[in-house]
Amino acid sequence: GSMRRLAMLVAIFVTVLSLQRVALAQVQELPMVPMATGGWQEKFWTHADGTKFHYFEMGTATPDILIHGSGGTALNWMQNGFGPSIAKTNRVLAIDMRGHGQTVGPDGKRQRRTPNMDLDVIAFMDAMGIKRAHIGGFSMGGAITAQLLARAPEWFISAHFGGSGVREDEG
Repeated sequence: GSMRRLAMLVAIFVTVLSLQRVALAQVQELPMVPMATGGWQEKFWTHADGTKFHYFEMGTATPDILIHGSGGTALNWMQNGFGPSIAKTNRVLAIDMRGHGQTVGPDGKRQRRTPNMDLDVIAFMDAMGIKRAHIGGFSMGGAITAQLLARAPEWFISAHFGGSGVREDEG
């Protein structure tokens, strides 16, 4: 009885130890991606309502508009390497949306977000002479992209979403 119980406990202990070793052996550290530190241009554009939008631009050719998430800024796209990577083959324009980053109202103060920030993207593209672009965003930026896609699909070459979803309606 007790020898059998001891043998079973030893077997369980050895099994647990070997499983932990297997689990530890399968964990691999991901390589550190260095934070990008430059290569882009910082610019400003003034909306017809007086809002002064800050944005980053890098690269040439087909435009790709990047829209950050709530609490984020256009700099997120550049520093995490996403913007510079896309800029190898495209013209990247990453915008600080209303209420974020260095974008300020006519009074020089940070504004609140508005429910129609997709219209800011259209006005920006129009001012930049961009007729169609790859447009995408993360989180809040994804919601703005979806809103813009529903309102004005003709401005899109493609849409990309990160950290957000597209609402599905029965219809």
